[in-house]
Amino acid sequence: MNSPESMKKLRDMVAEIFTKKMKFMQPFDLQVEDYDDKAVRARFAMNDQLIGNMAQQILHGGVSASVLDAIGGMVAIAATCAKEQHTTREQQLAHIAKAATVNLRIDFLRPGRGKYFIATAELVRCGNKIVVVRSELRNDQGILICTGMANYMVGS
Repeated sequence: MNSPESMKKLRDMVAEIFTKKMKFMQPFDLQVEDYDDKAVRARFAMNDQLIGNMAQQILHGGVSASVLDAIGGMVAIAATCAKEQHTTREQQLAHIAKAATVNLRIDFLRPGRGKYFIATAELVRCGNKIVVVRSELRNDQGILICTGMANYMVGS
């Protein structure tokens, strides 16, 4: 069931859900550049809708947190589905439907200035029920804006 082609289709579907179908995420116009069962890399451009501090014209912290949470969730789902080698597509979709953020810690390190931002997330641990993911947000100059650590509940 979990051939490389079927896993790619599943990741493409998850990426579309998290970046295009989730209405909350649509204003970010998040573009997934690289995605597998261990990591994800995505990019989004700065725009007026994402500004949190009008005087300084910097990215809203909630945008940073939301993007890191979304890509962390994408990694958690992909890692879980890759681990479950003998599940059906219906079981994989049930895992996706039950996935939820348990906790999310964001450390804001610098103001969110940039023309665009690169968000990355990588798998730390994939357990039977909890997945741990570490993430970062950098600007177009490679400056680290914030880091994140999150736990995601997967499965029942």
